Amino acid sequence: MNELVLIVEDEKDIAQLLRYNLQKAGYRTVVAYDGDQALSVERFGKPDLVLLDIMLPERDGWEVCRRMRASEQSQATPIIMITALDAEESRLRGLQIGADDYLAKPFSVREVLLKVRKLLDRSNELRAHRVHRSEAESQISYLVHELKNCLSIIGGYTLLASERDDGCSYLERISTTTEYMDQILSDASILVRLEKGASPPPLKQFALHEVIEETLGAFRLTAVDRGVILHLAGGTGCRVWGEQRAVRQIVTNLLSNAVKYNRTGGAVWVRIDERGGGIDLSVTDEGPGIAPDQRQRIFEKYYRCPGSEHVKGSGIGLYVVKLLTESIGGTVRVASDKAGGTTFTVSFRRADDAVPAIRSAG
Repeated sequence: MNELVLIVEDEKDIAQLLRYNLQKAGYRTVVAYDGDQALSVERFGKPDLVLLDIMLPERDGWEVCRRMRASEQSQATPIIMITALDAEESRLRGLQIGADDYLAKPFSVREVLLKVRKLLDRSNELRAHRVHRSEAESQISYLVHELKNCLSIIGGYTLLASERDDGCSYLERISTTTEYMDQILSDASILVRLEKGASPPPLKQFALHEVIEETLGAFRLTAVDRGVILHLAGGTGCRVWGEQRAVRQIVTNLLSNAVKYNRTGGAVWVRIDERGGGIDLSVTDEGPGIAPDQRQRIFEKYYRCPGSEHVKGSGIGLYVVKLLTESIGGTVRVASDKAGGTTFTVSFRRADDAVPAIRSAG
């Protein structure tokens, strides 16, 4: 709980009664005995809810409510007005200037606590909704920005290729850019589906090596363009439980990062290792490494490590990797040396006669 309630009441006995019962219920409280004190506390204390008496010395509750609603900081702060005046007249006037509810004197403590809790719960829900909407809008804005950039690049190289006899190098860059666009759209589509609580995909047995070879083939051109060498080792006969499209996207995202964040002339090592009842797929780069305090955050949605701003990225690639891996019953972990090099390891169930039970990713 621990929300802060501002009590604005000039009658000290009533103020202390409210304060005692609210603190007993688990709230933090602060008391203001006039309108000016209330506005000062609201400005610097940032209360989660205001209990506001109307009949105050100097500046009355109506004026305090109007000023709070005019303030950007407290526009959404719940306000309950307390009145000993005609109930209907006060309620209507309070609602007109922005109050959320009202209490008529004399009031019961139980009624106060019920109204406070109800408004705080509603306020918390609205705040969570605003954060979610802001994240969604940021994601859409980013995707639009990235895709517009990609289209500009494609348009520019297409024009150059049409004007030159040998346009192969430009066509290669067009191909690389379209692959990046496809990855952005795939990640966004998967993200929406999984976050809506989509059912886990049906698991099938397949050869992990074949999916990896296919995905590596799609990255050859990008790797050559960046001066990075790709290696694949181990596990040619390994079969796992999974869903091929999910595994292909997992490998695509891990390879994309390994190539993008690598050093010029570096290498990416992809290995398949048998481990007890499972199969490990590891992707290792020779990039700058990830600091210990960043390793747990890299799977968070939209998170990007400090210093990575110069590299194209949406901040959702590894988040999608984690969601997809868990949706097919696997696990993913990271190991990194700050001096250089990072390894992501995805563990799958080895294919056998029984389909493994998995939890929903939603």
